[in-house]
Amino acid sequence: MNITLPSEEIIAIPEDIGTLEQIKEHVEAVCGITKLHQRLFAGDVEVVDQLLFDTLPHDQPLQLVIAIGDRYCISRANHDHGLPCANDFVPIQSTLAHRDIAALTAPPAIEVALMGQTDTGRDLAEPYLSAFQADRKSRLTRLAQIRAQLDDGPVVLSMFNWGYRHMFENWVVSCERRNINSRSCTLIFPTDAQADVLARRMGFQTYFDGHSYGEIPVEANQQFGDEDFRRIIFAKIAMVQDMLEIDGDYIRQDMDMVWYRDPRDDLQKTADRESLDMMFMYDGPGVINQPLNYNSGFIYLKNNAFTRYAWDQVFTNYGQILVEGKEQRLINTIVSYLREKGLRTAQLAEMEYTNGHLLVNGGTVPKSSILAHMSWTANIEVKIQSMKRLGVWYL
Repeated sequence: MNITLPSEEIIAIPEDIGTLEQIKEHVEAVCGITKLHQRLFAGDVEVVDQLLFDTLPHDQPLQLVIAIGDRYCISRANHDHGLPCANDFVPIQSTLAHRDIAALTAPPAIEVALMGQTDTGRDLAEPYLSAFQADRKSRLTRLAQIRAQLDDGPVVLSMFNWGYRHMFENWVVSCERRNINSRSCTLIFPTDAQADVLARRMGFQTYFDGHSYGEIPVEANQQFGDEDFRRIIFAKIAMVQDMLEIDGDYIRQDMDMVWYRDPRDDLQKTADRESLDMMFMYDGPGVINQPLNYNSGFIYLKNNAFTRYAWDQVFTNYGQILVEGKEQRLINTIVSYLREKGLRTAQLAEMEYTNGHLLVNGGTVPKSSILAHMSWTANIEVKIQSMKRLGVWYL
């Protein structure tokens, strides 16, 4: 018997395991997902007891449904944060035949916290959120004018500071070597004046005002998840929050990327054909970002009410990023919950949209790769060393 995880990975159940309780214990041992958060389905039927389990054909696969993995809880805004809330939202197999935005947006707010956590960082986030709201109307007017100067396809949104300028330059060269016109489809959000001058000198449309997205260090952060990294993340989520107010679909990408061909047309056709709201790179095996294992370094966003609501939940939970130091688990948590209410997302093929788990520890870029993301690295020095080894450092 096999168990299919929400991340679409498959776990084989050893033949000597014969009870439902033993299966859940095996899943917990392999994935770290506690039995408390596991629900198993055979088709649309939840397997709730041993009697029902015994009636199933031995070769029938089961689907594991979990809300948010084994560390997180989601609570409504009026819940006490200190109370355990692992059972507050138990996922159910979605039976939505037709999507309804009202189903997605009720309750109207999600608040994410670690189990037992009492501080979600709202006070820490308040200065960022206040600066973001100031002059937003005029900022959106200017952003719409910039968007109008780019082509009609999905627009790539990215940001960098002066310390990451070589990552930006390397991505540009990777496009130029393959005759990809990145300048016609990209809007850069530099986070300091030097980076803005560089991007504009290289022919890119930019937006920089020095205050809307917070005061961000000029130099590269020293370590993944450090204080500077947490501040940089605000710009990454805020630029998307702004642009989703402007017509058009978007791709949010990190700068530690190389392109082998332009992915935009294929992504747009896939999203339209399969009625998808968001598409993500696969982050590799592991339990940290279960149940979906989405990587946040490359995201396709269909600009509709479902995507806008989902991203608004990410944006308003920025305080949790300040507390924890990561955005990826937050995004996985919120997206996995909203998928049960009608949000439609998909994982991109990892051999085409290649993430760092395939590149580190002596890995190579697959020949089928459309783009490669140098994640799974601690800092910029390690990224450059790894990219040189892979032959994708062009400077």
